[in-house]
Amino acid sequence: MYQRVVTPSARRALKKLPRLIREDLMRATEILETDPFAGEKLSGSLHFLYSFHFKSQNVGYRLAYTIDQDKNW
Repeated sequence: MYQRVVTPSARRALKKLPRLIREDLMRATEILETDPFAGEKLSGSLHFLYSFHFKSQNVGYRLAYTIDQDKNW
């Protein structure tokens, strides 16, 4: 089991989103706690990031994240 950790800069960006979209984001990303590799691995200079896509109100969003293998809860 993994734990989602939101960085301070991501927290500031989340505050700018409408409440409904924030709620959809948290609900959509619950899967990452059990399967953090559900997103697709990026390539090139962003090879250390994963990309997770979700929709809220028929608008597509993308979340970029990393996996810290050392802190597997």
